[in-house]
Amino acid sequence: MRVVWAAVLLGTVACRTARGIVEDAPPERDTPQRGTAAARAALTRDDELSIDAVLLTRFFRPWGPQARWVDPRPLGDVRDSTADATAEPDETWADAIRESTGLARVCVFDAELAEACRGRDGGLLRFSHPYAEGADGARVYVYWAPARVAGGTRELPALGQPTFEMVFTMARVGRGWHIASQRGVNR
Repeated sequence: MRVVWAAVLLGTVACRTARGIVEDAPPERDTPQRGTAAARAALTRDDELSIDAVLLTRFFRPWGPQARWVDPRPLGDVRDSTADATAEPDETWADAIRESTGLARVCVFDAELAEACRGRDGGLLRFSHPYAEGADGARVYVYWAPARVAGGTRELPALGQPTFEMVFTMARVGRGWHIASQRGVNR
């Protein structure tokens, strides 16, 4: 019995830390503050697009026949449902994120759906602007909502499906970025 218990415990630890980038969620709720305008302004547009491209190609990559839609409304500096719901869309920003990935099945979420994403299951992603953390670090928030094709009509997000927000800590490596850690946001 001890051998079985030890194997289960070892397997749990190994799976949880296998990638080495999963942080434990804080025991209390995250603060509503995602970042500040100064931390947002400390990163260049190229840094932002590079960070978002890493997240879309490494973590949220569309697998198989799936697609990903980039919501053109960035998440605000403060987590507030009213502010997030009334954010102004920035189609140019969302299109730049889409282009930076180089993936055909990453589309901007708008009324004119791109043929590459039409009729596919997948997910809707809403990004914050990244916030600088020191000289070679950044933090970015991403809200995920699943998209499902139901009876020929697509609902984004899919009603009744689980949604979540994650925070990614990014590290500069050479001239690029990689995911240093990730975790769910406790609301």
